[in-house]
Amino acid sequence: MYAALLFNQANSDVLDEDDLVFEDDHMLGAPDVNENTMQNVTLKEILRNLSETLTYDKISKFNISRNHIWKGTKRALNRKSFQPRNKISVKFTDNIGASEGAVDLDGPAREFFTLVTKWLVNSQLFFGVETSKFLSLNANCLEEREYYLAGQIFAMSLVHVGPGPKCFAESCYYAIVKETATQNFHADVNDVPDYELRSSFGRLLKASDAKEATQIINNEKLDVLLDMAGTFQVVKTADIQNMVQKTVDWYVLGRVQAAYNSFREGLQALGVLEAMRYHPGVFREAFCYTPEILTASSFEALFANVVRQCEGSNRRLVENLVLSHWHDFLQDFLRA
Repeated sequence: MYAALLFNQANSDVLDEDDLVFEDDHMLGAPDVNENTMQNVTLKEILRNLSETLTYDKISKFNISRNHIWKGTKRALNRKSFQPRNKISVKFTDNIGASEGAVDLDGPAREFFTLVTKWLVNSQLFFGVETSKFLSLNANCLEEREYYLAGQIFAMSLVHVGPGPKCFAESCYYAIVKETATQNFHADVNDVPDYELRSSFGRLLKASDAKEATQIINNEKLDVLLDMAGTFQVVKTADIQNMVQKTVDWYVLGRVQAAYNSFREGLQALGVLEAMRYHPGVFREAFCYTPEILTASSFEALFANVVRQCEGSNRRLVENLVLSHWHDFLQDFLRA
């Protein structure tokens, strides 16, 4: 379809940074996902191309209460008549079901995608710190196809001019994009969500010899987990680091493959997953966290959609004066 274009924050309460260095690269296997394929194309161009398949003569309606945004979203996505290519029509309601205003393609739809994206990345579908999220494994969510629906929402948000999540850990992102799923990718010890288990791995990494490591495994009851991960073995000092790394990889990425598969299936909507596999580096900016330098323009954009008084009114004149001073302040402050 778009062939014409050819187109950690880690919890440092357990280990020091030096203790977390593994010999294997965190992104082992990433070059296999066409990282160097036509990366001069921009995300905006790719999404514009994908949006050409949208249909505006049919509508997919979302009736949303902000206090129950995921419930309303699931109802809409599971409706038999729903199609992700249709024009998105969003109507927000208050707690008693009263309409909150006009329904259109731009403002309410953009707000909807922003709110539902924020809800999803902070839900039980994901774990991890704010800037380094991984897919979790929740049996109920898997049964309810919520990972699939989340992937579909993220795909729709990008193509329908909404935001990307911008919070995935790199290993999570590339595990989604890569054909071989979660294989050949590494997680960090501090990516383990359970504090006690993370602490146990930390102590195991610091073991000075095989005897101490074996004692830690027994005392911390890690033998069952290691056995489930397929990494349980007669401990040798030289193997401790590799054993911990493989177990962490399995715990954070390997055992969650069912969730990744379902999420990946949802991302196929509107051709987004296919485009991601052609341009993993380009789409990374939409899915992974990147520190942003604050400028006067970007700061002004945060307040771009402020409700103004009627044109020609006295209050509107006062607002114009205040805004001019506000812009002057931003320019002076950021130049200081």
